[in-house]
Amino acid sequence: MKPDRATATAIGLIFAYNYAVNRLIHESTHIPSNIAIASLLTELARREGLDWDDLGLDPGSIASGAALGGAVALPVGAIAGAAATSAATREVFIEDRITRTSRGEAMYHALLRIPLATALSEEMIFRGALYALFRRNHSKIRAALMSSALFGIWHILPTIDSLNGGNSMGSRKTRRIAALLGTVVSTGIAGLGFVALRERGRSIAAPVVVHATINVVAFLAGRKAGRIATAGTSRER
Repeated sequence: MKPDRATATAIGLIFAYNYAVNRLIHESTHIPSNIAIASLLTELARREGLDWDDLGLDPGSIASGAALGGAVALPVGAIAGAAATSAATREVFIEDRITRTSRGEAMYHALLRIPLATALSEEMIFRGALYALFRRNHSKIRAALMSSALFGIWHILPTIDSLNGGNSMGSRKTRRIAALLGTVVSTGIAGLGFVALRERGRSIAAPVVVHATINVVAFLAGRKAGRIATAGTSRER
């Protein structure tokens, strides 16, 4: 079944913006621009007759959704932190651009950019507007699969930039391809988990909290691991 006009428009807007935000728009404007595209897609869904509950934005469900997210975020954040600092997996998290961030820049990313430009905006887009649009014509499972697949594809360009920017996993072509595919698959799977949280909590507040926690922990742990690795290399010299 082909997507209806509104859903096709939403998908087109998402990936046109994905290109723009990764190739044209300066990083300093990512918070307002990401919130703007999320709000635009929310308004598109509202004009199609979807209500705030359909979009996971019902004010009455925000508190319970956030509580569910907090309960899940604690163990998930601990796992993400362990993976980012483990010798076996930390290379995946190390990026030169993250390692080089100052303490002030790190605080900006951890407290503002990741929670707002990444977690909130992406949840409004993928578990809010897009998932709700898919749900009009498909089962919950199929809507979850389609929105999560698109969420995985959404990460292709930033992953390429990460590999080009000095991620230690990007030194060989085969490893670059594996890292790219691994990111698409893992973020798609994460998307399914976020949908489950959104359904369980009846609010995108649940996946927003977990999404933000995972990314913030990975960012800060990756920054620390990168600095430790850099210090170790300097001592060896």
